[in-house]
Amino acid sequence: MKVDDADDDKAGSLSLPVVHPFPVWDEEIAREIVGKYCMVQASYSDEAQRLLETEQFHGVIVATDRVRGVWFRLKGSRDGEDWVGPPDLSVFQLPPGGGEFTLSETGEIVTDPDYIIFYSFLDPRSPDLQ
Repeated sequence: MKVDDADDDKAGSLSLPVVHPFPVWDEEIAREIVGKYCMVQASYSDEAQRLLETEQFHGVIVATDRVRGVWFRLKGSRDGEDWVGPPDLSVFQLPPGGGEFTLSETGEIVTDPDYIIFYSFLDPRSPDLQ
């Protein structure tokens, strides 16, 4: 298990120790995380690493695939929506002993997630990429 200090740029409003329990992909782990409750932050940046947008949500992993990624069935304000993240398990972090977390965009309280996940994407809508 690798433990680092939280990076404020990546962690947004959360200030947590970063614990990365998984490699990029492992079939056994991918099967075991199905059904786990997660809090997710997805950040979209341009090529100059300027933050363009951040979204936060929570839900349950309903499927995993080495090529297609990790499927989430969302809860709360986005209840019933599906969202697919890339096939990268290394971004999964263990929360520090459970507890309650507040999503800054919606004010929703997320209680005792199994994992906290921070995805960072290069936004294809960025003017740098057109």
